[in-house]
Amino acid sequence: MNENQSILQTDSGRQLRKGKQIGLGGQAIINEATDLRSGEVGVIKIFNADFDRSVLAQRIRFLINLKLGSRCSALVAPTDSITTPDRVGHYSRFVPGHNLSAEFENPSFDFYQGLQIALCVARLVEAVHSAGIAHGDINSGNFCLVRKGDHFEVCAIDFDNYVATGALDPFMIGHKAYMSPGLRQAAELKQHALPTVQSDRYSLAVILHELLLHCHPGLAKGDTKEGLKQTMADWFYDPLYFGRHGRLDGHRSPFVLDEALCRLFRRGISHHVRERPSATEWVVALSSALGRVDLCDVCGYPSILDSSKIDCPVDRHAYPALKLVVGSTGKTIAISQKQVDVGRDDLCGSPKVSRHHATVRRLGPAVLLESVGLNGTCRWNGSDWLKIPDDRPVLVRENEWLRFADVQVMVTR
Repeated sequence: MNENQSILQTDSGRQLRKGKQIGLGGQAIINEATDLRSGEVGVIKIFNADFDRSVLAQRIRFLINLKLGSRCSALVAPTDSITTPDRVGHYSRFVPGHNLSAEFENPSFDFYQGLQIALCVARLVEAVHSAGIAHGDINSGNFCLVRKGDHFEVCAIDFDNYVATGALDPFMIGHKAYMSPGLRQAAELKQHALPTVQSDRYSLAVILHELLLHCHPGLAKGDTKEGLKQTMADWFYDPLYFGRHGRLDGHRSPFVLDEALCRLFRRGISHHVRERPSATEWVVALSSALGRVDLCDVCGYPSILDSSKIDCPVDRHAYPALKLVVGSTGKTIAISQKQVDVGRDDLCGSPKVSRHHATVRRLGPAVLLESVGLNGTCRWNGSDWLKIPDDRPVLVRENEWLRFADVQVMVTR
């Protein structure tokens, strides 16, 4: 096969028409390609001639045989190999949209959408690790975003630096700005080192930090070599030590995070390898946080509510102390940060209300309610009563009307 011609053939016999160049990196040249039989648009990646051709070919075949795309369609790994007299490459499907690094330059997503994207990224890394491999190059350029209405779909790409049992070693060890302290030190000392699941976990914490706080954790003390080393060995923005600066230039205050996510960042951006949280731990924490996003009524700033939020994390104004008021009698049920049980005795003795009907507790400027009563709890949406799911905590706000079985109650201050 003559690579200078516009038609390429993969090792499985697929005929491809080479299109425009869409990428050029330290390892390879990337072009669009069209399958002449199916019309499918894909991507071909031809590696530079200075890499060992035999090793590349074996690593590509190993990666294809892993069939990552069958585990999760958002893992965009090679599906075919390309061998020329002097070069080796591979073919994969084309992903529209743009990568996260481009998005970070001019973010178009809000805080809630950032949480959703972060959850998708964590799930993708979870899928890779469950396949028994380390991605080896987790960075913002290797996740693609496709906007679908008011949300984004996320794909993981570029698995060329993967590490797996039985596979030959990769030639590269990842992106410097996302590299774990151990890998970074080995690179500086020109020592042999390989990415691992644990180094992936560090890189994942860095990219999630960019998504949630709109800043890279290594930029706290500028972009000097020593500054990067210092700030990326521990979490500089840890609210336990970080001064309250309100709105920080160009990024969000770490105080908008909940305690669970802070604990994960504390462990994740650390030189303590064994403490780094797994992708699954991030999935659990991010999934939980999505249900507790609040926009401050005063300043409009977003945050994730939890028991630590007693005032606005940005403007420091106090949140209101809320209570429940029974509509028919005016009876008041006080709410505190400790769990309060609400039942028949609290709600006028109605026989339709269970003896233990719900639990409530204060959560920032809202109330966290969990309905457990036999006849359920509803909330008024302005035109109808909608049942609150049982055994699942939900946030209710000031001036909302609730109905515990047949007793109406208002949330007020």
